[in-house]
Amino acid sequence: MRVLDCDCGQHLEAADDQKLFDKAREHLNRDHPEMRLSAERIREIVTEKAYDKKPDLLAGIDIPPRAAAFMGGGGMSTSSTRPEPRQKPQESVQADEEQEEKKGLVDKIKDKLTDQ
Repeated sequence: MRVLDCDCGQHLEAADDQKLFDKAREHLNRDHPEMRLSAERIREIVTEKAYDKKPDLLAGIDIPPRAAAFMGGGGMSTSSTRPEPRQKPQESVQADEEQEEKKGLVDKIKDKLTDQ
């Protein structure tokens, strides 16, 4: 597949350079009649600026919407697709440690009272 991008932003694709030349000539006649380029000049432009279309690596692969959004597509914001962290936030970890320290202190006091 051969591709040519016009300076106006139009993206042209065709199977080979000859078909791309035909599309480019049609585009120029329709959208840029003021340019009045010869067939020879259009062929030169196609030869100079046309390039091979790279295959779409993800074509035909079903990507879940959350993954597509995370990769920058899919129409969803990436912030809405981020999973919740699996670890507890640092504050709750510290709070749990303080609870255990207090619990240990209460148990020590109970042990001392029962030993007397």
